[in-house]
Amino acid sequence: MRPVIFLMRVRWLQQFLAASLLLALGTMNSLATTTKAQGSEQWLSPLQQQHPLTGLILDTRSGAVISYQDLTTQLLKARLVLIGEKHDNPDHHRLQLRLLEDLSKAHPYQLVLEMLNEKQNAGIIEIQGKTESEALIRQKLDWDNRGWPWQDYGEIVIFGLQQADRLRSGNISRALLMDIYQDSAHPILDDERFKSMSTITDDQISTIRQQVFDSHCGSLPMEHTAPMARIQIARDASMAYAMHQSIVEHRSAILIAGAFHIRKDFGVPAHLQAMGHKSILTLQLQETDGDLPDWQNYITPTEKPDYIWFTPKLTDKDYCAALRRKEGSEQAQQ
Repeated sequence: MRPVIFLMRVRWLQQFLAASLLLALGTMNSLATTTKAQGSEQWLSPLQQQHPLTGLILDTRSGAVISYQDLTTQLLKARLVLIGEKHDNPDHHRLQLRLLEDLSKAHPYQLVLEMLNEKQNAGIIEIQGKTESEALIRQKLDWDNRGWPWQDYGEIVIFGLQQADRLRSGNISRALLMDIYQDSAHPILDDERFKSMSTITDDQISTIRQQVFDSHCGSLPMEHTAPMARIQIARDASMAYAMHQSIVEHRSAILIAGAFHIRKDFGVPAHLQAMGHKSILTLQLQETDGDLPDWQNYITPTEKPDYIWFTPKLTDKDYCAALRRKEGSEQAQQ
């Protein structure tokens, strides 16, 4: 591969990773008389706090609004719980911590995080179950504060570390990610961790590639989506395997990851199902949109979490405009 072409592809990969952290994947005619699921929230995100859906928890299977207590009762029935977030929304992190604390009172869940990868396993093992300072925890984990701000995830990580063998990494390291990106024939399927990748169909891969294209606001050449789709599938397989291992060890598991990863049609749930798991529930933490007052606007027949918890919106920033400006600046410098 020519150096220039390689650098271009690396640049596309860097943009893909940045977009995956910034872009959220993605109601109330019949819900007008219902009450908020958890009383009056002290929301941190400033926009759409008065949206008619904000604060509601919806069971998408019945279309009914449920209480927080109903939600936790239902989630406790599943061995595997997947919570999807918009990475930069502080309310999502706050609600996740509340759920972890309340669910863990009933079950010794193992917590799997997209924000941790296999390179951090040694640090996790070293400090789990110990009382350490935040500074030492970040040092031992070699925490990626640029990709995953500690102010967003620190409390969740510390919660997972409080008891021995409670926290597990879900993601793949950047080094392995680059290997997969550069080599379409990379032998990752030889690793048990990635066996479920072979179960993802061509139709599912096409959907993932389209999502990658859309997340780049249509500015990414379609041929560049193939290696990025492999990365996405590998990450989903890795997180699913971490949850699977938790079940093997006679535990229940909770995954916290981006919304894209908990999609049932091709994300982590698809890999878990390929492994034979059936006791799976998904909860999507979802920002409300002022132009979308009806909850059905937030789901599709294939993209349908079991539960949606609606929250305010952090920002109206146009991520596509920012991405296009960045690309235009880079092109001008070439």
